[in-house]
Amino acid sequence: MGCCCIFLMIFDLGLAGLNLLIWVVSCAIYWRVCGTIYIKERELELIKNQVAKKAGRPHELYDSPCIKQGDIENALSTRKAVMICVVSTDPSSALIRAYRRGEKENRYCPGDEILKSHKDSAMGLSHILKLDALRNSNTTVLMYDNNGDAPYLFAIIDFKASILHVRNPEMLRAWIKKCNMETSIEQHESIEGVLNIELFKPGVEPTFEEYFPPHLKIVIDDESLNPAPSF
Repeated sequence: MGCCCIFLMIFDLGLAGLNLLIWVVSCAIYWRVCGTIYIKERELELIKNQVAKKAGRPHELYDSPCIKQGDIENALSTRKAVMICVVSTDPSSALIRAYRRGEKENRYCPGDEILKSHKDSAMGLSHILKLDALRNSNTTVLMYDNNGDAPYLFAIIDFKASILHVRNPEMLRAWIKKCNMETSIEQHESIEGVLNIELFKPGVEPTFEEYFPPHLKIVIDDESLNPAPSF
């Protein structure tokens, strides 16, 4: 009844009243939408500042096939320490597993997409590691190879000390080699065809010095004298 009365009163006022109604409704909608957004942004900014001061929130975990610059920058601005874990899988093995899973579930994943995700991971990591914000930060990068019976830690980056410890150079080269991997492949209807795919064509691959930021000191460790740390 109240709404009808307001409408009738404004209707009696003519065009000026109609304009007034439109203005009132517009203001209400604006506050409902923009005001809510403003309050949300203000609350998020307050939370972010409190976390940076007290670090009272639990640890956060980001799981992605390719590290995003925004996630790293957010972690660096709100956390006392950042740890990046990289897992290296042989792309041929990934193709074979996907093929066998497709045979079992009758649901296949495009081989091009699998290889592209491997290549993007390797290239994306090189870009992330060269961010100025990481330099001298309390950030550790652990690089694992999971092609054996258990994950093997083959490289460690300590950005605070500006040191790259290479525990297994061949495993690290296998990771960097993915930057030049061929991702456009033909479809195969047998496991033999998948096994015979040539993924790497002759070409110049990035060196350790080219792949990693120049301020890192590269140290080749003796695995027998420097066992992998426990975290």
